[in-house]
Amino acid sequence: MSKVIALGTKIYKPEILECPLCSTKLIYKHTMSNKIIQFTSSKKYRIRNLGYGCPKCNDGNIYFSQTAAKMCFKGYTYSAKVICSILYYKDKGYPRDEICHILSKLGIVISDRNIDNIYHNFAHLLTDSYLDSIKKMYDEMFDKFKQVRISIDILGVDEKHYICVRNFFTGEVIGLHLVNLNDSIDNLLKNYLLDSRLTYIVTVRRQFPFYKQIREIVNKNVEILEFAKF
Repeated sequence: MSKVIALGTKIYKPEILECPLCSTKLIYKHTMSNKIIQFTSSKKYRIRNLGYGCPKCNDGNIYFSQTAAKMCFKGYTYSAKVICSILYYKDKGYPRDEICHILSKLGIVISDRNIDNIYHNFAHLLTDSYLDSIKKMYDEMFDKFKQVRISIDILGVDEKHYICVRNFFTGEVIGLHLVNLNDSIDNLLKNYLLDSRLTYIVTVRRQFPFYKQIREIVNKNVEILEFAKF
């Protein structure tokens, strides 16, 4: 397999630079991740996600960029869209060598064994029942940080779209959903957006219709921040 070489480095810091517990200005602590990510545009960039902490609380909590975190799933160097593409083509019955060929035309360096491993590790997310896990994760966030923050991204693969919701504080995936944008997704979004403890959402930029859908559902007091441009 050929070596992956980055075109350059992009550096990201947290979208919110105030401590959620005491509102003190956060300071840089250390780099949370620093890896080369392969994108479906055929571009490969080193993405450096900077971790910040509170000098007053000094509690060991590290806050990082949601923009950088949403680019790939934890532990992987393929973009989130590459992962969703593998799920999409596997579910359509494509053999792994054909998926490798499709991805190679997009400049993605990947083995057929990795195709199977990724599908095995992520396919269950599309069929899991999330209602109990949403409440559990929101309860844990509120207990620790006295508020709930999430990030929501939407990814298109051919005619399909995947919605990925993450825990703002840990980057953990709360839910991954395959949706048809021609159908109403309001009920799906309400499961995440109507919790009274929700204070921040980081998501797509306001010119996208998906942003408007979120804004129409969520409480007006919830602040919506936009992912930085890549």
